[in-house]
Amino acid sequence: MACQSTLTCTACRRANNAHAAARFIGEGYHDAYIRRLNGVLRARRRALVDAFAEFLPDCTIADAVGGSAAWVRAPAGTDADELAVRAAAAGVLIEPGSVFYASPPKACRHVRLGYAAIAEHQIRDGVRELARVMR
Repeated sequence: MACQSTLTCTACRRANNAHAAARFIGEGYHDAYIRRLNGVLRARRRALVDAFAEFLPDCTIADAVGGSAAWVRAPAGTDADELAVRAAAAGVLIEPGSVFYASPPKACRHVRLGYAAIAEHQIRDGVRELARVMR
């Protein structure tokens, strides 16, 4: 029996979504989107690296090719878990590295900073605030 309502039939919605995705990819929009996204993420990472060089030169940012987050090693003696709590209170969200370990080290000084959802012009201010929190 044929579907009576293309608006409510789950199979019809899935087929429509697949068709739309196929056209999006087939007509080159996906490639264009990825190129644009790569440029945006590259610019955000550059803003992050530059801000760290200015405000937190004692931190080390791991090299990366692509991605939407940076791994940062804070100076010796930094407790990333405690830093994440203090940074959040100041409006800066960071992920302590300890949450990425099956068995976290006692004193983890690594943090992960995502920048995919942060406008490039806001990154410098966020790093400056993080520097204030770390003092």
